[in-house]
Amino acid sequence: MKKLLIIPLIASLFFLSGCFGGDETDENTETPVDEPRIESNNNFDGGEFTLNIPEEWEIIEKKDFTSDIPNGTEIVIKNNIKNPLFTANANVTKNSLTSIVSSKDYALQAASNLKTSLLNFREMNREDVKVLVDGREVDTLYMAFEGKQDQYGNPVQFLQTYAVKGHFGYIVTGAFAPSEEELVVKKVDDIVRSLEVK
Repeated sequence: MKKLLIIPLIASLFFLSGCFGGDETDENTETPVDEPRIESNNNFDGGEFTLNIPEEWEIIEKKDFTSDIPNGTEIVIKNNIKNPLFTANANVTKNSLTSIVSSKDYALQAASNLKTSLLNFREMNREDVKVLVDGREVDTLYMAFEGKQDQYGNPVQFLQTYAVKGHFGYIVTGAFAPSEEELVVKKVDDIVRSLEVK
């Protein structure tokens, strides 16, 4: 399971960490800042899973993926407000498993793989949580961590929740710059915590 899990997981983390940076603009140009406000969420039905996604965020479905989006990615969600360093985003990956494991064991294996796959990996939080799988609550993990793709890249913070149904593992990953606004981080956190697998 280890090799099958790590390739799509890490690929999706860094594809998304690099593809949603801000447009190239004059750094001296000020961008108007709206007052923070919580906006309503949409319950997105991905067929095999659901997520609560902020109404104003952009949803990129599988049918609209370009060829550079890693295999296993089911959906990409990105903030509509671009950050010059890194634009907050989330994604769901679906991985085929060679054997049936619990959601918690899948999460523990993914966490172990991350420690050796990211530069400057730093685990920031790990919580035992429950997710709905097939209408039943199952034990899993919620993780917050930071890492870099390479020695030249900026650190990115990630949030993840994991679930398994049958021979498939699902990971919802949120990513944002360490300096991201608190309201945006809360939105990413809400997406990651909202995963339900049908």
